[in-house]
Amino acid sequence: MNAIVLTELKRLKRRRGRKLKVFDPTNLRHRFEKAVKDAGLKDFTFHDLRHSFASNLVSNNVSIITIKELLGHKSVKMTLRYAHPSESQLKKAVEKIESDVVAEEGGK
Repeated sequence: MNAIVLTELKRLKRRRGRKLKVFDPTNLRHRFEKAVKDAGLKDFTFHDLRHSFASNLVSNNVSIITIKELLGHKSVKMTLRYAHPSESQLKKAVEKIESDVVAEEGGK
């Protein structure tokens, strides 16, 4: 849980008292499916959020070991199935190699 979420939960608890119920497991799936429908999304499941979470961490240069721990995986191999680099990350990686080759050839 990050600092923003923790601060907001504390604020809600002060407003609502001791019986703060943020997530109701009995209707979480229903609420998620309704939000997906209301947003007009097709073929998007709750499980897809794990892939998005992992990919966003990769985009922010978080180590694969850290991502593995956050997702609760036993192996990095499983984590690699969830963490996908973005097109812009792939492009930047190729551009980095290109600039290294140009710099290397300029030094000869």
